[in-house]
Amino acid sequence: LYYKGQGGILPPWQWEFENFANVAQFFDLKDLVRNGRRIRSIPFSTQVIYTLLYSLGCSFFATLCPCIVAYATSKFKYGFNKVIDIIVIICMTVPIIGSQASMLSLMHGLGIYDTFPGLYMQKFHFGNMYYLMFSAIFKGVSKEYYEAGYIDGATEWQVMLKIAVPLILTSFGLVFLLNFITYWNDYQTQIALVLQLGNVLQCRAWIRKWQKRRDVRSRGSAGCGGWAGWLLESFLCW
Repeated sequence: LYYKGQGGILPPWQWEFENFANVAQFFDLKDLVRNGRRIRSIPFSTQVIYTLLYSLGCSFFATLCPCIVAYATSKFKYGFNKVIDIIVIICMTVPIIGSQASMLSLMHGLGIYDTFPGLYMQKFHFGNMYYLMFSAIFKGVSKEYYEAGYIDGATEWQVMLKIAVPLILTSFGLVFLLNFITYWNDYQTQIALVLQLGNVLQCRAWIRKWQKRRDVRSRGSAGCGGWAGWLLESFLCW
């Protein structure tokens, strides 16, 4: 948004919104090939909608799975619960190489590798730190709430949905927000899902073009970042 003066820098002034339209047109993707058929263009608004569907959906399922598993392992006392805890810790500490490639191969074999259900299925797992977080939260919930529900005739599902989940809804929202930030800034999934050679070449060309444009603006931001780091260090020392 900028001003455009008529006859100099003095008023009358005029509002100009052309820069917003130019930015939106810059992000339009044109002449793409998907599943063997050519797509002429994908507008910027469609990209925003797809980004929201990806970020919100993946965040919800990535939060829902560890929450359900943590509730089950904290409420029902079985020896296998410790095995699940150990598996989660091992998956977090030991780098597992090739899991994404095998997962994409499975999704591609099922024909859902580039669909939203396929993306949501990939995020529906509990092998992360949020499982341990939800497990500790559920263990801190008093069992008297569950017993009161059973006395009133509630089933297991009703106890979970109407008693347990509302008690940890704030924590659920926090984890959902953290996952949303992670998937909103996910720029690598689109490259991993593109399997056709033409798409890969177009994606590489678009990334190079975007990096060149960013390099022009990065010098000023790097200087600002240097000043910010110096101010932060001086504040901590003070």
